[in-house]
Amino acid sequence: MEASHSRGRLVRKFLWLEIVCVLCVFSGCKSTHNNYPGYTAVGSDGAGRSYYIDLQSLQSRSGLVQLSLLTEYRGKDYAIFRVTTNCHGMLKRLSGTRYGADGSIIGDVAGDTNPLQMDKAPELSPAVAMACKRASEMRYFAGRFDPSKALYLLFGNYNQENRTATWSDVQERVSAFQGTQGIVSPYFDSDYSDHGIPKHVLLTSTVPDSEYTCHACSPVVSAFVFANRDGKWFPESEKYDVQVSSSWGKPPTARLVRIGPDAHGIVLSVGDMHQGDSFAEDSILVPSSAGLHVALQLTTEADNGGNCGGASPGSQPCFQMQATYEFVRGRSAAFYDVVVTENGTELSSSGQVIPASGNKRYSYANGKYEPATEHARS
Repeated sequence: MEASHSRGRLVRKFLWLEIVCVLCVFSGCKSTHNNYPGYTAVGSDGAGRSYYIDLQSLQSRSGLVQLSLLTEYRGKDYAIFRVTTNCHGMLKRLSGTRYGADGSIIGDVAGDTNPLQMDKAPELSPAVAMACKRASEMRYFAGRFDPSKALYLLFGNYNQENRTATWSDVQERVSAFQGTQGIVSPYFDSDYSDHGIPKHVLLTSTVPDSEYTCHACSPVVSAFVFANRDGKWFPESEKYDVQVSSSWGKPPTARLVRIGPDAHGIVLSVGDMHQGDSFAEDSILVPSSAGLHVALQLTTEADNGGNCGGASPGSQPCFQMQATYEFVRGRSAAFYDVVVTENGTELSSSGQVIPASGNKRYSYANGKYEPATEHARS
């Protein structure tokens, strides 16, 4: 943190305290008298340290909230540093600066090397909870759903000419991303209603650059659900990496499906060929508190027509399989079962061609679709 955040600057900010307090009355923050104008007291710990948060400096971008914290020590020294959190049990303290009671700089405050579980820093829990609540109240846009407004809200920027956003901290979410920042493009959105609440799903595709078009190049697919309350669109769930693979730098095709009496999901479809073997696969995304996630992956086509039937000793016999599926009522009151019908042939573990015809049934439990038992099918 810069030296400009010294006690001297905080004293000069006193003239703004009345304005800050008025804002707090309307925005819900706690009115607190302290020696740090602009900061709100949020508690203390058993070591005699008191914590204050600057609610006016909150930053929310790509699903992460960053807040400025001030820690006052028993001897009235204090430190100012920032904390990043995903508001779902993880946080990371960034480096900051420690000051003496007279505002002079004492030294640096080290940050965390890696993100921590919230229970590893319980003293910060009240501040994080307050910041996340305030950030959620601030993040919305009004009017008709607009993907460009949604991207600006999620990533803090939008290029109208290119119809893209820049994901500047992509490696915070996707550590294996091949680049320091990503180019985000919206590629699917659809409106629907769950339990009478208007909602809108938005899928994006993120690549490191426009030349990311190789066969093995798979973009990062993100899934966002917005809910409309009183004419305002609030992000209800944010999944920044759905963890599905595709090729040639293109995302999977997508469609909205009804997966329960009053529930919707997304089906992502991919297809590819490798050395004469081709396949097609569907991933069924189901909503949860952590966002849309892959609950079931199904192979809908498979064959080795480009690499079979030869006279060489290592050549495989030819097979071809197709599968269809449908959502039907099952034992779950919230989610339908998935019934899969397979036709054609497949290779056994011993390399023999065997019939692939038959039905399989999956029921939703514990966040995923699992093979239904005979009892569940009855």
